[in-house]
Amino acid sequence: MPQKRQYPGTRKPKISVVIPCCNEVDVVRHTQARLTGTLRRLSGFEYEQVYVDDGSADGTWEAIESLSRRGPSVRAVRFSRNFGHQAACMAGLREAAGDAVVVIDADLQDPPELIPEMVRLWLEGWSVVSARRRSRDGETLFKKASAFAFYRLLNAVSDHSLALDTGDFRLLDRELVAHLNGTSDKNLFLRGAISWFGFPEASVEYDRDPRLAGESKYPCARCSPCRGAACWPARSPPCACPPAWAPPR
Repeated sequence: MPQKRQYPGTRKPKISVVIPCCNEVDVVRHTQARLTGTLRRLSGFEYEQVYVDDGSADGTWEAIESLSRRGPSVRAVRFSRNFGHQAACMAGLREAAGDAVVVIDADLQDPPELIPEMVRLWLEGWSVVSARRRSRDGETLFKKASAFAFYRLLNAVSDHSLALDTGDFRLLDRELVAHLNGTSDKNLFLRGAISWFGFPEASVEYDRDPRLAGESKYPCARCSPCRGAACWPARSPPCACPPAWAPPR
């Protein structure tokens, strides 16, 4: 059983939330409102939000800049062009200063309201807390079936177990974040690398909501090649995927 984390004295543990964004101007302010409301309920914690603009072509960067001017708890990173979802996640992990770091997409399919339960499990000693999907509302049958099959195939060919029915929405302890940031692979398959390091992992279940607005900026046509590529390095660290593609989310 993992050992509980304790922070004696006046030091408050800090929670960072990394939010990769690509053309999410329609939702980013709603995302910030829900995140802020949730994080304020974490009594005894400091917090920050790290937004990463993955080469957006709409007003996403301007919206993020506006949020960052409201206070020091919001930080902003901007890519010169679109490098992909995994690269945006990794950029956020490198910028995050928290004792624990939560990665969550800006589209609000994954509920920020799960973060307090993730933090509770982290304090119980778990280094990784994954959000496991019971259902995926608003997604096509093809996307549901292909994502279901992909992770089970990857588990079958890998020499380490990956959390099934999960995406990048998860909490990571600072020690694991340091290991991820120390890897030299620029095209890291984040979910595979997290599992490969072997830190103790727990999960919380939830029902995934439809997107609040717009459509996915990482469509299935761009995901498919990475599904094959991710399987090849699954037996050796770190798991990688081509920079132009993203794994199923």
